[in-house]
Amino acid sequence: MSLPRGPGATVPVPPTVPPADADLLAELATRAAAARLEGDCFWPGVQQWLARLPDVRVLRDALREAGTTDADRRVAALLTTRSTGAFGRPIGTVLTAEDAERWWPLFAERPDLVAEYLEGFDTKRHPDDEAVDTTHMMLRILERFPAVPDVLAPDLTSLALGASRHRLAARRVLGDHPGARTAAWAALDGAEETARSSAAEWLAALGEPGIVPPEPGWEFGDGVLAPATRTLPADTLWWLDRFRTQALERGVPAPDVNRWLGLARPMLRTAPDGGGPVVGRLGGPLMLPPDVPTPGDTYEPVGEEGTEYTADHQLILTLDFSAVPEGATDLPLPPDGTLLLFVNADLEPWPAGGAVYVPGGAAVEERESSPDYEVYEYDSPEELDAELRRVGALRLVPGVSLPSTPPDNGMLARHPHAETLREVWAEQTDGGGDWQLGGHAANFDDYGDPVAGSADPEASEELADPDDWVLLAQWVGFPMSILYWTIPRQDLAARRFDRVAVQMHANP
Repeated sequence: MSLPRGPGATVPVPPTVPPADADLLAELATRAAAARLEGDCFWPGVQQWLARLPDVRVLRDALREAGTTDADRRVAALLTTRSTGAFGRPIGTVLTAEDAERWWPLFAERPDLVAEYLEGFDTKRHPDDEAVDTTHMMLRILERFPAVPDVLAPDLTSLALGASRHRLAARRVLGDHPGARTAAWAALDGAEETARSSAAEWLAALGEPGIVPPEPGWEFGDGVLAPATRTLPADTLWWLDRFRTQALERGVPAPDVNRWLGLARPMLRTAPDGGGPVVGRLGGPLMLPPDVPTPGDTYEPVGEEGTEYTADHQLILTLDFSAVPEGATDLPLPPDGTLLLFVNADLEPWPAGGAVYVPGGAAVEERESSPDYEVYEYDSPEELDAELRRVGALRLVPGVSLPSTPPDNGMLARHPHAETLREVWAEQTDGGGDWQLGGHAANFDDYGDPVAGSADPEASEELADPDDWVLLAQWVGFPMSILYWTIPRQDLAARRFDRVAVQMHANP
């Protein structure tokens, strides 16, 4: 109540311009008055309604007109509030660039709120609600500021010289702010080891001559991450740092968290913005060497002895190994050539499919293929292929994964907090991940680990030990389901892609 209108803008902000839609303005006035009478509760679905405003200060001004005290804080709280139903997510969990653009002028006028949100996770929430990393959220908003408010520079510099994932965004926000580089040089000569490593990383990234940056993954400590994981980009390791913070807050002892982090594996994944290099193409055409038969299954229908039918498998993805960056996964992938992934997503009796590897430079021709099966949640294989072709290019970015499927007795013996740890990891999402190469398999309704399940002795007497199998690829391509392509590691190294197994976990 001592700040009914805030302390005022600390950086230049544009004027508040109401939307031109008269009906929207009338609805806004009505809704704001109702919110005033409802106390702490806004109307249901207000987050989607906010997307209609280019500047959230319009809502703030309407609340002021309705007599709301500290309307800035009331509106800011919507970033950490779920009001879109049981499965809704607070806006601040995955703040888009468009969101940041409509929110930054409000916070430019309230640096005191900025300082509060920079402190960390939102803890004033219902236990069933998703936690909001308010530091990350606020740093994204601060990146939209035309300049760094001097009053916030000390807090931002402290983040920039730390070991947490937020150091990278804090450095971007600070940019060339006077004193930031001076503070980094001072930390480089200081007595605090973490600050020295962080300063060296920062100054090396700024191009300062003679600065040797620390080894990748330094922020987790020596021997915590596997060598293949340590080399991942810092903005990918961001997710492991966030996981560690939340696991410690859940009461898991630090040594147990670190041992679980040792299970982290690199992977490639789709990003919510569709970014990343093109590594493949979804859907047809089917291009195969002339001497390679069209993949499919031959079967004898019940009651028709002596009669065989052939069912072609459906092409889902053509992957270009030469476009996959070296070290992006810890799998022994070929350096070139293409891999064609197939599946017939039929739940009765089970999905069929596999993979075909075409060596680099091999002559190929377009092949006719006529899959004939009941496609899960599609009218026909042709409809599925048409949708895949519309998506076209598959773009993937670096990612990291931890186990998320139910632990077996052996895993629980080694990691007694495995259930809590996998629950925490399940919360680390930015909305991407339809496709994944390498890493751990994603959990689906606790059906179990499909990688270990590939070694089920009922499937074949020749299958290897479960520990020998790896996830080659997974696709969240059908409603309420995940498809997995798995293979023994030694067969992958030997280019034995005929050993690929296909599984589908679904909840039809």
